[in-house]
Amino acid sequence: MLITTWDSAAGALSYTVEAQGNTEETYNCTSSTNSCAITGVPCGEHLSVWIVASNDNCSTERVLGDIAQTVPCKPINVSVSDDCSQDSARVNWMTSIGVIFYVAVAEDDNGNVHSCNSMGTNCLIEDLRCGQNYTASVIGTNIKCNRSSSNQVSFMTAPCPPTNIEAFRDCDANHALIVWQNHKPTGLYTATIVDKSGDQLNCTSNTVNDCKIRSLPCGKTYNVTVTYDNGNCQSTSTQITMDSVPCGPEDVMASVACVTGELTVTWSISVPTENYTTVISRGMGQPLYCNSTETQCITEGLMCGSIYSVIAFSVTGTCFSLPSAEVTVHTLPCPPTNVTAMHTCASDPVPVSWVASDSAKYYTAVAVSGGGHRSQCMTNNTSCSLPGLLCGEVYTIGVSGVDDNCTGQLSDTASLNTEPCSPSNVSSQRMCSTATAQVSWPPSANAVSYTLEAISSGQNLTCSSSSPNCTLSNLVCGQAYDILVTATDGTCVSNYSAPFRQNPVPCPPEDFSTSLMCGTNDATVSWNIYSAVPLNYSVAAVSLAENISSVLCQTSSGSCRLIGLQCGETYNVSVKASSGSCSGHFSPPQTVETAPCPPQSLTAVTDCGTNSVLASWNASVGGTSYAATVMGPNGFSETCSSSNLTCSVSGLQCASQYNVTVKSQGNCSSSPSQTVVITGPCDPIDVTSVLQCGSDAATVSWEAADGAVAYTVLAREDSYPHYTSCRSNTTSCQLNQLQCGKVYNLTVIAEDATCNSTGSISTILMTG
Repeated sequence: MLITTWDSAAGALSYTVEAQGNTEETYNCTSSTNSCAITGVPCGEHLSVWIVASNDNCSTERVLGDIAQTVPCKPINVSVSDDCSQDSARVNWMTSIGVIFYVAVAEDDNGNVHSCNSMGTNCLIEDLRCGQNYTASVIGTNIKCNRSSSNQVSFMTAPCPPTNIEAFRDCDANHALIVWQNHKPTGLYTATIVDKSGDQLNCTSNTVNDCKIRSLPCGKTYNVTVTYDNGNCQSTSTQITMDSVPCGPEDVMASVACVTGELTVTWSISVPTENYTTVISRGMGQPLYCNSTETQCITEGLMCGSIYSVIAFSVTGTCFSLPSAEVTVHTLPCPPTNVTAMHTCASDPVPVSWVASDSAKYYTAVAVSGGGHRSQCMTNNTSCSLPGLLCGEVYTIGVSGVDDNCTGQLSDTASLNTEPCSPSNVSSQRMCSTATAQVSWPPSANAVSYTLEAISSGQNLTCSSSSPNCTLSNLVCGQAYDILVTATDGTCVSNYSAPFRQNPVPCPPEDFSTSLMCGTNDATVSWNIYSAVPLNYSVAAVSLAENISSVLCQTSSGSCRLIGLQCGETYNVSVKASSGSCSGHFSPPQTVETAPCPPQSLTAVTDCGTNSVLASWNASVGGTSYAATVMGPNGFSETCSSSNLTCSVSGLQCASQYNVTVKSQGNCSSSPSQTVVITGPCDPIDVTSVLQCGSDAATVSWEAADGAVAYTVLAREDSYPHYTSCRSNTTSCQLNQLQCGKVYNLTVIAEDATCNSTGSISTILMTG
């Protein structure tokens, strides 16, 4: 039905509506109101509408109204494509008149609605659930108006695929069990495994949710899926992977290393796998296992003298391959036991014995020293002798069993100390002063003690020691010794060492003499030389006083001078000879007394009035008497001897210098002590006087006196003690206060710093 409305026109009594559609069909209706309903208009029409107003007399022109549309036609021939999709459905229909676009709707039994839109004749409804029943319908629309739904059609989505696929290997039976869930009671399930090359195996089931694939090729990695077929559609599960049983090792070989006894098993493999296990068994006890990621395995711990069987498996996860072919291997012979070695001396071979071991065909005995020397012997018995062992070594001796392939492990070893070697590098340190020698040598290995012999033409000496040194005592001077040393371990004695020549200890001179030089207190010691070997000599003078140092001299001739002996002392003088660093003992001493010491603190004092000298001194060590000598001008020399500590010499010249020396007397004279003294000034001569008339004065003059620095003139009245004097440092002087008519004795006395002249020269002065 098409309803048309309009606004009323003035004067109009009726209205006529005419509509013409797409098909050129015309539709009419008449109305006296402002609306009119045209019936019988088909769906999907697009109409042009005209309106004519009329009264009783006339009608208006046609007025064109708005375009009118009828309801779109209902979609027809709706269908769903059978494409076995699990989550979508394509809905198809035929074009309907008046429809601009279509809406396809799918609804499940629970009222869940899914839809799609299209301006064509199909669309794809997505997000559907697998294995569900749906009803589908299509709605047409022209934007303004929707047509009622088409007829409904029913469809079912493709069945849901099997879920939770699992593949289980039965490694022992070599088959795969494929298990799934979401099993339907009807339909057929097919499990398929495909390797990388595209080869596939499958199994089917329509009753239970599993099936088995048997006789799998080894070493394959398979992709596993399960497909469900309900007769119309198939659905396939998500893919999982599984490994078949690993391929077993091939070409297995086993060998035992002769040095270490380790077992090495090797094999080849057609398809590499993660791990390998080797089982080594000798038929009793627990087998050994060796695991490896490579195509070989090395293990130890095999029992000697045994036969082992060896098989190998490939392992993936917990799955073992079928075992390899079995191979057998012989282990090393067991080492012999109870190895013993007998100690022998010198060059005798050393017997070694042992208890036989399993699987050995013959034996090798080996002795190795700490220094690396090696000796061995071979036999098919249980004993042999080791030749050529070196002296002074500690040998480790072991025995190995030998079969056709290998030498077995060494037995527990025995230790053997061979006899000590002859001592070498013997040396001797002479202690010549004590007539002894310290003999030493490097220790001889395995020695517990040593014996030393020193052989000379007139004496043989011996000593024994547990250490590598020994002291020879009571060496005879002048004799050379050949020193020989042997070492022993308590059973065997070594050969003698190479002889060491011990040079003689020099003998001291048998007779010597000492001559003292009194003036210097030097002593010359002389002796006779009898040695054919050049020697050096040392002379020692040792004072009997404790605080006096000894005096030494050395020489290579037959005499030596001791210099620096102290005066007034008694010395013991001894001589010794030396050769190199060897110094012999001193000879018996001789006693020597040195000259007395010079007098000490010598002083000499001039007696001014008499021109004499008094010398005095302190006592000297060793002196019993003294001789004082005064020497002066014109060859003057006078000596006085005294046992006291003073001595006086007179008759000396005035104003002269004299040397005073004093010597101590004992077994000989000491060196002199000396001093210098100067006598007093001489008396002035040629004394004259000149009286000054009319006065009480007189001038006295004289010639200068030797040694004088000043003069004093004395005028003494005859027979009266009264005198008059004057003093001058020239050769004249004036006397005053003389009395007239008197006779004066004039005396001029010369002076120096310490002494006056004698005043023995005088003259007469008479006053008027």
